[in-house]
Amino acid sequence: MDVRQGAIGDCWFMATASALAEKPNRLERVFLDKSGKMRESGIYGMNIYTLGVPHSVVIDDYLPLQKVATKDGIVYETLFSHVGEDQSMWGSLLEKAFAKVYGNYGHMRAGDPRDAARALNGSPSLLMAHAK
Repeated sequence: MDVRQGAIGDCWFMATASALAEKPNRLERVFLDKSGKMRESGIYGMNIYTLGVPHSVVIDDYLPLQKVATKDGIVYETLFSHVGEDQSMWGSLLEKAFAKVYGNYGHMRAGDPRDAARALNGSPSLLMAHAK
């Protein structure tokens, strides 16, 4: 429940990140800081692969927010990838780094999960079609 899609149509990326995170250490390799802790500086580095080559991407933890009315009043929540139920932010930070590589969040609408897997772990992929 760490990865929850928000207002942008990037389920292809978020589902891939979630699937990769199911195997220990597979997605952790993307993050340059291996501590898994929030950084006081709010600065994070990640390796995102483009054309099979890892590129270091540096982001901050300023995330777009939106006002949401609840029974308890107005609260703010992240606009795009939502913070996990356990308050984990890695999904939101990973999405921000990927958006930076793609140019902005809007460029992440609709995509191919294979592209996300290549960008996150540098491996090639193959489309396996099944016969009718």
